Amino acid sequence: MCNYIIDEYVKSVCCNIKSKRLSRKTALSLKNDIKILSDKYLPYLDDRYTATLKAIHHFGDPISYANNINNRSFNLSNIIYCFL
Repeated sequence: MCNYIIDEYVKSVCCNIKSKRLSRKTALSLKNDIKILSDKYLPYLDDRYTATLKAIHHFGDPISYANNINNRSFNLSNIIYCFL
């Protein structure tokens, strides 16, 4: 059940990322980060499901998360373009 929740959150983030390459990289790292954070919450909460929800809540709204990634990659490409 927890993997399903993580996968749904990651899909909702990645479907809003403009670059496919960034979307794939984000999916891998975000899944890993959620699992690590969930494991850290586990001793303080009742069960893994609650710990997973708390970890996902920590990352915030999926659309805002994706917009931050899109804005960050846009700014980096503008900087690189200026030096070419």
